[in-house]
Amino acid sequence: VNRDIAILVNSSISNFDITKTIFEVSSNLLKEVKLFDIYEDENLGQDIKSMAYSLQFQSNDRTLTTKEVDKEITLIIKNLQTKLKAQQR
Repeated sequence: VNRDIAILVNSSISNFDITKTIFEVSSNLLKEVKLFDIYEDENLGQDIKSMAYSLQFQSNDRTLTTKEVDKEITLIIKNLQTKLKAQQR
């Protein structure tokens, strides 16, 4: 199951920091995190950038439910908000 998320963060925050923060709260269902877009524009705010990620969830022994993946995404977004002051876009 693939899900995309886009977040607004301070320009000083790196892809490494975001990826690390995503994996910190994720279960073993999260297999891969790929950055696919970075957007910076003064309309976003000073020193703010948008970063978009594709997250791949998979279980080796069963089909994942939407509810399971939604729960993972909620935990990931909350952790990004708490640790990096990210805003979901």
